[in-house]
Amino acid sequence: MHVRLVVAIALMLGVTGFTGTANAQASAPGAAATQRQQEVHGRIARVDEAQRELVLDAGDATTQVKVAKDAKITVDGASAKFSDLKRGEEVRASLDRTGDELQVVRIEVVRKAK
Repeated sequence: MHVRLVVAIALMLGVTGFTGTANAQASAPGAAATQRQQEVHGRIARVDEAQRELVLDAGDATTQVKVAKDAKITVDGASAKFSDLKRGEEVRASLDRTGDELQVVRIEVVRKAK
């Protein structure tokens, strides 16, 4: 499952609207660890609460992503829970690669005024 997820995300990074920035963080004097972050904008196509995963539709492709347990989730600027995410909502998700795992660490939802 992890391999399929990583491969799907790696493919998405090359063909969709993902943007990436490389950040260096010092872990000890004179040493730096490279960390790769990406951001994706899209619509939630599926929410899997049991696996804590989302399928995001970025328009020309979809991708399945794992959401970190400590991910910061906001809806209209207010703190929210994973269970508050609904299919069809537009999101901006920040993904973080630590080691060999790529997980969503921040999700921002802006719901349209009714």
